[in-house]
Amino acid sequence: MMTSAGIIAILRGITPADCVEQVACLRDHGITTVEITTNSPEWIASLQRLRDAFGEGVTVGAGTVLTPEHVAICAAAGGAVYPHPQPRSAGDPRGKTPGAGGVRRGDDAQRDF
Repeated sequence: MMTSAGIIAILRGITPADCVEQVACLRDHGITTVEITTNSPEWIASLQRLRDAFGEGVTVGAGTVLTPEHVAICAAAGGAVYPHPQPRSAGDPRGKTPGAGGVRRGDDAQRDF
């Protein structure tokens, strides 16, 4: 599986009308983890459509997650991963490490903010 290699397809600017067809093509070529960026048109609807179309066959999440609200919305829409620019660092008293990035799942992402 491609996720073991760390590959996530980033779908920036994709619409709900196009997302299922595009992700089906990616899945058919072995890429089974995708993110819909939060600055895409109707990104929540896209997440929901992908979850409905692929179920557990594709790992779907929101990208460019900047707020705790993004995490909650993504989870409610069926998203499972939350790439964001500044994950928490245990050694950083401010809770974030400038310039760092990461991919988190579920409650781990919520704790990053």
